[in-house]
Amino acid sequence: MSRFSSAIMIDYHHIRHMFAAFERSTEIGKDTLVDHLRWAAAIHLSTIELFVYPLMETTLGAEAVARNRALFAPVTEIIKRIDKHIEVKTPETKNKYCPKIEPDAYAEIEKLWSTYSDSFTKFMNTDLLTFEAKLSEEDSMKLYTAFDLVQTSWAENVVVPWSDRMLLWPTGGAMLDTPPEKILEQYTLHVAKDEV
Repeated sequence: MSRFSSAIMIDYHHIRHMFAAFERSTEIGKDTLVDHLRWAAAIHLSTIELFVYPLMETTLGAEAVARNRALFAPVTEIIKRIDKHIEVKTPETKNKYCPKIEPDAYAEIEKLWSTYSDSFTKFMNTDLLTFEAKLSEEDSMKLYTAFDLVQTSWAENVVVPWSDRMLLWPTGGAMLDTPPEKILEQYTLHVAKDEV
C-alpha cells in the first residue's frame, strides 16, 4: 500500500472511530457526532472529488471516474437526508456551535456508516491499485499531501473550528453543493490561520 492509499485509509478509519463513539454515546453526545459524521463524510468525498478524480480521468479515463463517483452516490443521498433532521442555530457567541438533531437522524447515521463503508471498500478495490500504478511520483505525493492534510487537521481539530462551520456551510447538503476546490480552500485558510 502506498503512502497515498495509507492517507486515504487514515481518513476512513477516523470516520469509523467516530461512528464507534456515536454508538457508545449518550443522547447529548450523539447530537454532536451526528453532525460531525455527516460533515466528515462530505469533506472526505470532496477531497476525493478534487484531487483523485482529475488524475484518474487522465490515467484511467472518464468511465473510471463515473464508475467511482457512482459508488459514493448513495452516501451523498444519505447525507442530504440527515440534513433534513438537523437545525443549526445561530450561535450567540462565536464559540458556540449549536446543532439540534431530530431523533430520525440517528437511524440515518446507521445507514450512513454501512453505506459509506461499503462504498469506500469498493472504491479501494475497484480501480485504485491500477490508478496508483500509473501515477508519477510527483502526483502520488500531491495526493498523499492532500489526504494527509485532511487527517492531520481532523486529529488536531484545527481545520474549521466548530464556531465557523455553520458560517461556511449551514448543512452538509449545502457543503455538497459547494465546489470541492472551495471547501479545500477553506481548509488551507484555517490551517494557515491556526499556524500563525
